[in-house]
Amino acid sequence: MELTFDLQAIQFMAVMSRLGGLLIGLPFFSNSQVPMRVKAGCLLALSVMVLPVLPPAWAAGTFVGVLDLPTLLMLLGSDLLLGLTVSLGTMMIFEAVNIGATIIANEMGYNAAGQFDPSTEQPQTEIAVLLNLCFLNVFLACNGHLNFIAVAVDSFSSLPPGGFALHSDHYEAVQGLGRLAFDFGLRLAMPVMATMLLINMALGLVSRFAEDFQVLMISFPIRIAAGLAVLSAAVPIILAAFRELAGQLQEILPRLVGF
Repeated sequence: MELTFDLQAIQFMAVMSRLGGLLIGLPFFSNSQVPMRVKAGCLLALSVMVLPVLPPAWAAGTFVGVLDLPTLLMLLGSDLLLGLTVSLGTMMIFEAVNIGATIIANEMGYNAAGQFDPSTEQPQTEIAVLLNLCFLNVFLACNGHLNFIAVAVDSFSSLPPGGFALHSDHYEAVQGLGRLAFDFGLRLAMPVMATMLLINMALGLVSRFAEDFQVLMISFPIRIAAGLAVLSAAVPIILAAFRELAGQLQEILPRLVGF
């Protein structure tokens, strides 16, 4: 009876280790403003719901060989590493929006008007906060959080306890995510960058032919107004790009898990 309880406890710890690492990547779960009790409660509830649907490879009897502490730590570390790998991929996708928003804010002159973002505990511009919230809403509207949980549950069928190990495919996937983040960020900021380039050229010509004209005084309101106008006009395009990015995240997650 005592041995059975020990095996079930190890099984539960392994499930929580994998799910805990996976949930770190969800922005609304990793938010520092969410109380730790709520996070622990969500992880505990999800782990309890997953237990009845575990495949035979995760049965309590399969953990007989991991009763010693070193083997147990290696098993838990492997499952935690799997979750952290998927979380890294998710965070890099969300960082793509932040890269584009940072470039837009710098071009418009909003970089001097930063504010403290409580979700990341880092200084952010208003443009970055706005676009990050928009992408989060699109992610939730596309059932990204449900697909994330589905990938987490399916990982128990594809990988046995402690069966995860980093290999070349994971490195290539992470490199691809890095390229995707910078590429999407530049494409997101490109309309504003092109507009600011035209404005700078026009202001340069004005300052050239009217040297007494105070170009610097009017450049800031012009840049901000033009940037906001471009962003407003590009809202449908931005939302479509966000939907595409959320879809790419759903395609990449299974590759990081290994199926």
